[in-house]
Amino acid sequence: MAQTYKVSGTNMETADTWSGIYSCPAGTTAMINSIYLANRNTGVETLATMRFYDNSNGRTTYLMSGVMVPNQSTLQPLSAPVVLEANDYLQAKDVSGLLDATVNILEIT
Repeated sequence: MAQTYKVSGTNMETADTWSGIYSCPAGTTAMINSIYLANRNTGVETLATMRFYDNSNGRTTYLMSGVMVPNQSTLQPLSAPVVLEANDYLQAKDVSGLLDATVNILEIT
């Protein structure tokens, strides 16, 4: 089994719109070791929501909902790894459209 460390991320440019952060490829299991949500707004905080889709059971599960990220700061919301299987994906959105999301991933193929 090959193990590869990766980083994935997105700049959320539109308020209250889901942005894809990471999609687990076919034939792969991924362990998300850390998530960073950075508010690049200089004047106001934003509220962030993050979810993942579990393809094996067709369910969407929220990791966090409406959590405040202060202006010009970073939130690291995970306390333990999250495992994604093939065709699962991770998304986030915020109310300001000024949030960056970065994830560190270990892919196992």
